[in-house]
Amino acid sequence: MPRPPRLTRARLTRDASKLTTLSRALHASGSRVEDTFWENEISTLLVKLFRSASDKALEEALEHLSQADLDAFEVLLEQAETNTESYAFKGVNKDWDVLLVTAPFTVWTRYQLPKGLINAQTVDALTNALKETLLAPGVELALVPQLVGLDEMPKSFLQTWQWLHALGQRAISHEGALPTPNETQESFGMLADARHWVFAVAMPKGAPIFRWQLSPAQSRESCLVQWQERCQPIMEGLLAGCQFQVLQPDAYYVSLREADKQIRPVAIRAAAAWLPDALNVPARDLRAYVIAVGESKAQEYRIGYGTSGQPDVVYGTVWPVFERTDAQSESEEVVLDTGDEVVAVLREAGITEIRRFPGLAAPEYCEDCTAPLFPNALGELVHAELPEEAFNAPVQFH
Repeated sequence: MPRPPRLTRARLTRDASKLTTLSRALHASGSRVEDTFWENEISTLLVKLFRSASDKALEEALEHLSQADLDAFEVLLEQAETNTESYAFKGVNKDWDVLLVTAPFTVWTRYQLPKGLINAQTVDALTNALKETLLAPGVELALVPQLVGLDEMPKSFLQTWQWLHALGQRAISHEGALPTPNETQESFGMLADARHWVFAVAMPKGAPIFRWQLSPAQSRESCLVQWQERCQPIMEGLLAGCQFQVLQPDAYYVSLREADKQIRPVAIRAAAAWLPDALNVPARDLRAYVIAVGESKAQEYRIGYGTSGQPDVVYGTVWPVFERTDAQSESEEVVLDTGDEVVAVLREAGITEIRRFPGLAAPEYCEDCTAPLFPNALGELVHAELPEEAFNAPVQFH
């Protein structure tokens, strides 16, 4: 999902400066009526930027506020997300609300995760399943005909906005080109990842989107169960050789964050189960090296995996950090920090030799393949490389 850039500019451009001013005004607002005024001002400016095919001013304003005013940063981030996952469309005979949605899955396998387009028959089956289990009557939708991974998702707010409008136009008029997922390089065999059906829904203005909005008798949980039952056989055909869990479909950014949270322990368990066989070593010989990575605070933990007596990192997984905002977490007597959570999951997965390095490392990536670098036994960030003699290295099942 889009994140603020790392570079800091000495002086804000006019549009970036205006965005920071409007965001501070919205944060200071004391009424819903005033909120609406400032939200409309921000939305108008953002749409102008996106229509000019540039979101540099938005990125600049977010970067500035992330250092100067965290409250205003959160306000602007929320407005950026709102304006790139939804919009109102004024039609000739009907006005529409459009929302970008994903239906996420956690997927794990001993093979390479499958990729590629799906046929029209499968698209129709998924479309019907979504309409009959999750979406309210009268909702139109347009679906990207491919299971999309995070690296294939939009890389910026601008690109997310473009996906939203392309899919929204297709849902309303059944015309126009579908967005194309970003190309990715195969940097290292991934055993577990989140995958998404990405689609836009269009409904008459003010009408409900989801079935759980229609009646208290139709809860999110009951709709999810129906969706799981309908899509399970479809997904089994697409994910041969894989195990998967069907997660709750929802609005774009909420869905991405939830899928990222759910895949974190799955990735560790998949690595711990696969590596002993792949390397032909006892499970007790596995080692894990954990380090926090980020600019000014931990944005993720990177886990490098090796074996006893060997210096190389043979595999790696990433654990993204999410802020704890729920009341339950705040009220717990003992709250583990994220690093402790990572170590706990590693131990539950059967890895007992764990080295956790103090401090914060700068995020580093391979210059050639863009893969993240992972810590070795010395805490140095290096490329994860399976030895040539490894058994059962991830290969394409299909």
